[in-house]
Amino acid sequence: MYDWPSQQAANLALWDYLRDGLRGQGIDAPQTLSQGRSGFDLWEDPDLLFAQTCGYPYYSRLQERVALVATPCYAAEGCQGPLYRSAVVVRADSGRQTLADCRGAVAAATAEHSMSGYIFLKQCFAELAPQGPVFQRLVWTGGHARSIEALCDRRADVATIDCVSWHNACLDWPDKTRQLKIIAWSKPAPGLPLVASRENAAVVPVLRELLLNCPEDLLTPLHITGFEALSRGDYQGIGALDAPVTLAAA
Repeated sequence: MYDWPSQQAANLALWDYLRDGLRGQGIDAPQTLSQGRSGFDLWEDPDLLFAQTCGYPYYSRLQERVALVATPCYAAEGCQGPLYRSAVVVRADSGRQTLADCRGAVAAATAEHSMSGYIFLKQCFAELAPQGPVFQRLVWTGGHARSIEALCDRRADVATIDCVSWHNACLDWPDKTRQLKIIAWSKPAPGLPLVASRENAAVVPVLRELLLNCPEDLLTPLHITGFEALSRGDYQGIGALDAPVTLAAA
């Protein structure tokens, strides 16, 4: 889920390590990562050996289809162990200082099933919703990088950017992130889990052991400090963060 330009080689190196470890245990792992497939098309494939998904899709749709492997812990502001949160981001020159200042703004959202790019947006602005729709409209972007671009291009005024994506953007896109500022943070939630299909559940202990013993030099470029084996129950609290609010008029 995090494959920013500065991390692509590190993601490939991590897979090389996992692939070789799986093969060492007699498991037929593919030579390279799949490219060009994403979202539910990938997550719901019964042949799925290893992927990362978002916490909300796992909670709302995937629990019966995938098995949890582990949840990465990231070295980014807003992360605490396997928990993460989103930053509420606006343009630095907008004059907006508080959530209330964003009423009537245009909000960028990634996708309806995104924890960090939409569910956290609803959670952060739930207190303003009883007075009517919070935003003038929503702009659906499809990803955090595109939401950041929408803010910089003035196509949107506010967005919730997950803390790991924000950390990566500050490293890869300093010219863009310097135009923006954080005015609030969401509540924390379990981070983006690594999963395998239920049909491949037998590989989970092997993958988990490989991740827990992964060399530090493979994890540092990905800003990962370690992994925790969260349970299905740890993700059930996500439902309470899905505030039933109307962010913008239809």
